[in-house]
Amino acid sequence: MQHFFEPWREVTVFDSRKELVEQVRYYLAHAEECRELADRGYQRAHREHTYQARLCRLLEIVSEHTGLRLDLAVAAKVGLTSASESRVLSQTGANPA
Repeated sequence: MQHFFEPWREVTVFDSRKELVEQVRYYLAHAEECRELADRGYQRAHREHTYQARLCRLLEIVSEHTGLRLDLAVAAKVGLTSASESRVLSQTGANPA
């Protein structure tokens, strides 16, 4: 999880049911802090965890391991939007989140 989000700033993490229950109680009692954490996580997800970002990263990895020179600028211009991502997922039978 820490590779994708910053623990305690963008997401909460827990190792046991007891910790989970403690965190739920804490954030129920601290609603503003909960909203701020959730907002930071939401912003990061929408900024970095998109099809476009994944495509660029995939092409970087392929390029690194194959020696192929791939034009990442072209990949960045694919311009997938949330609506087009949902259409692609529905066409493939995947469940859009």
